[in-house]
Amino acid sequence: MKSKFELLIDAMPVTVSQISSDMTYINVNKKLTEVVGLKKEDIIGKKVGFTQKNKDFSKLIDDIFDLENDFATMETQIFTKNGCFDYLLIASRFNDKKELILIGIDITPIKQQEKLLINKARFVAMGEMIGNIAHQWRQPLSAIGAITADLQIKKSLNQLTVDDIEKPLLDIATHTQFLSATVNDFRNFFKEDKELESVNPLEIIKKALLMTEHSLKANNIELKEEYVFSKKLFTFPNELVQVFLNLIKNAQDALVEKEIQNPWIKIKGYEIDGNNTIVFEISDNAKGIPEEIKERIFEPYFTTKNENGTGLGLYMSKIIVEKHCKGKLSVQNCQEGAKFTVVLKGKE
Repeated sequence: MKSKFELLIDAMPVTVSQISSDMTYINVNKKLTEVVGLKKEDIIGKKVGFTQKNKDFSKLIDDIFDLENDFATMETQIFTKNGCFDYLLIASRFNDKKELILIGIDITPIKQQEKLLINKARFVAMGEMIGNIAHQWRQPLSAIGAITADLQIKKSLNQLTVDDIEKPLLDIATHTQFLSATVNDFRNFFKEDKELESVNPLEIIKKALLMTEHSLKANNIELKEEYVFSKKLFTFPNELVQVFLNLIKNAQDALVEKEIQNPWIKIKGYEIDGNNTIVFEISDNAKGIPEEIKERIFEPYFTTKNENGTGLGLYMSKIIVEKHCKGKLSVQNCQEGAKFTVVLKGKE
């Protein structure tokens, strides 16, 4: 007959398992048997991860036994009879660190909600991006129009020679290549990252600036840049480009809204020697963020832009940097304005 404690554990809506240091199941609760689709007696005594397609799962549990701390939390993917799910694992060692209690919480709905919010923020960014691309296309399209008009005039006056055609055609080809490259940047930006990529940190910043430089110039905002990079990042580059776009756009909006004289945005990138860390700092002279709201700016749907803001940009940026890229995004007020700091691990 089950004890009250066993009945309580079985009633819990989370998976609970007791694991020995030799990586075998000692006991499991009812929820875990339902998730894997097996009876309790078919699980007890078996090696951890025997039902998993995720080969890293057993190694993950093994690593927990090697931790200095007796308590740990981490996220992983669990493969069950019904598919793949995202789980938050809460682990606690006891019995002289010879046994482990592992609690698993299905956070798949939370992950799905995060993805929906990110996609919504991407659609908002898409509208802004189309405007930026229109700015970038204006000059080359005007140049192509002027070249063709000049050729047409010379033709109508019977003054067109072979020499008159060669250079204009080369110029048209150059402008066309620029237009094509802009389209590729736009398409790649909205392509969802599937795998981690090795990328130069400067390349990520330059892609973000390519899509914002015309808007910055239109608002007479000076761009200050300072970079010292030798390492590469192993990350999701398109997602990070979106983060930097958000941070630059927020700084621009603050400068314009507050009608700052001689506005500027400074982007600084550097490495911290010894611990393989890459740091990006984006600061401005927009007088900073009011202290009463500074702690809330990363909350979903919190915005100071009224109907012009969604409140998703910084929230989404925080998720991308800290959950997807395993880094850190923070903000502080400095002497002249706000400074956002993105800290990421460089490629080993």
